[in-house]
Amino acid sequence: MNTILGGYILDMDSERQQLPTIFDPNYHAVEGALLSLKESNGVIGLRLQPEPDTGPYELTMYSDNGHFLLMFNEYDDDGDSNVRTINQSGSDGDLISILGDYYSANSITCDFQLVCTIFEEFIDTGNVSEHLMS
Repeated sequence: MNTILGGYILDMDSERQQLPTIFDPNYHAVEGALLSLKESNGVIGLRLQPEPDTGPYELTMYSDNGHFLLMFNEYDDDGDSNVRTINQSGSDGDLISILGDYYSANSITCDFQLVCTIFEEFIDTGNVSEHLMS
């Protein structure tokens, strides 16, 4: 499985600081990139190269002040793109701002270990189980 890791961090002036692009990163490289965003604002994405015609192709994390929004993209048999997120069913229905857009608190976590687990599973298997992201 060939992958590409990239993203950016927003500095104090909201200027984008591009992270280095890494081709076929191992988990330690991905974890290092995730750690760089743990207390920052920005985006990290891990994408399969080339994208498959069907199935999973990308995992993206949006980070905003310790809140993490994960989006897992996959193509269905018809070629349509579907997005899965985590589901914190115990969360209230509030909206939380992530990089200027508002998302349901149900799809956001502050659990950095969960973020790492999801990225590790994607690297190991090329997929993320539905009990982690639905």
